[in-house]
Amino acid sequence: NLNAADTLSITNMGGVFNRDSLTAQAMTINLQGPSTPTTFDFSQSSNVSFTAGTGGINASSIDFFGHNLTLESGGDIDIYSARTPSDINENQILDGTINAAGNITSVGDIDTGIIHAGGSMTVGGRLLAGDISAGADVSGALGITAVGGSIVAGGNITSQNGTIELQQNPSGTFGNITAGGNIFAGGGIFTPGDPVIVSAGGDITTPGLITGTLKAGGNIFINNASGSLSGIGVIANGI
Repeated sequence: NLNAADTLSITNMGGVFNRDSLTAQAMTINLQGPSTPTTFDFSQSSNVSFTAGTGGINASSIDFFGHNLTLESGGDIDIYSARTPSDINENQILDGTINAAGNITSVGDIDTGIIHAGGSMTVGGRLLAGDISAGADVSGALGITAVGGSIVAGGNITSQNGTIELQQNPSGTFGNITAGGNIFAGGGIFTPGDPVIVSAGGDITTPGLITGTLKAGGNIFINNASGSLSGIGVIANGI
């Protein structure tokens, strides 16, 4: 248990953490590794938790790897990546929480149970979570997937080089995709179908799409000039 009234700084963070749990709390939390990225492996622990105030969690060189990671911040969260292990069937285990009142930024992948940003969410790799929401934009360069939940953004939802997807969780539940601005998916938009609603206040642009209902306040542009999704077009019950 690490608690600081002002700033908690851990340097040379990395390697295998062999305690059952780690709880850290401070107004500002700074985590730094000897290289970028530095893997902090807590896969043998029951939980690891960092809670920061308005100073945020600053860990741009740290690759978190393990179960039940909690990152809570009254400001921003800046990390290299956060990855969870796979189960015996090679399915990604989605647990833990990443929650920031401000922005969330990562260089690489983020795997988690629930992720929320009061501001924007920018992921340089793949964003995979049970439920995804942001007050502003959501961006996942290599794909955005919610398993069992929704993808909600007050601004744009963008995956420049990947898909935007909803998948059922083991109990068969799934949510919707909702953007106050535009939706852009370079690899397509895929959902379990009816009764999923894919909705944008602005434009929707993608090479192909499968959903229940498709709604746009602006234009719907299906651009498959590259031929990456031959023959799909739009499959929906209502447009």
